[in-house]
Parts: sequence; C-alpha cells; structure tokens
Amino acid sequence: MTLTELAPEELSQDLREGSSTFLKHRRAIVGLSLFSAGVMGGITLFQMGVFKKIPEPPSPLFDAALAGKLSIDQWTKYRAFCFWCLLTRGATVAALPLAFPEARTALRHLVK
Repeated sequence: MTLTELAPEELSQDLREGSSTFLKHRRAIVGLSLFSAGVMGGITLFQMGVFKKIPEPPSPLFDAALAGKLSIDQWTKYRAFCFWCLLTRGATVAALPLAFPEARTALRHLVK
C-alpha cells in the first residue's frame, strides 16, 4: 500500500508514528529548518532593534567549515562572517543530503 492509498487518518498516523528512512530524514529536515528559522528570527529582531545586541561567538571552525555563496559574499564585501548566518547556512547544507534519497525515489516514480 502506498501513501496515496491511505485514508487521511492512516496517513496522519503514519506521518506521526512511522519509522521509515524517508520519514526520519523528513523529521531531521524539519528540525534543521526550524533551527534556521529560529536563528534568522533572532537576526531579524536584532536588525529591527528589538534586540540591542546579539553575541558573535568567535570560532575559526565556522570560518573554515561552512562555505557557500553567502559566506563568500560576506567575506568579499565585508571581510567578516556572521556567526548566525553560518549556522543557518550549515543547517541548510546539512538538510540537502537528507532530501536527496526521497527526491530521487519520487522522480523515479514519476518517470515510470
């Protein structure tokens, strides 16, 4: 039985209680997305003046390990990295490989 053949109640229960690899990956993606949203929410509150200061923890590890266009832009334009932006970038990059197996399976299903 596929997910499209499930009654709404069964689908809801499967999404909440299922233990498939895809569901585990989806849950990790949701967690990483919520983490990123929280970090970006803090940055927004700072930029709007609600927070007067947010900490900028020094860490060469983040400078070296997390790359991406935003990080490159930050360096080329400002010669500095935003710790919070790097956290968000890292969570986004970490979510990508979790989504690939299900996306590949869905694509194969569509091509059939």
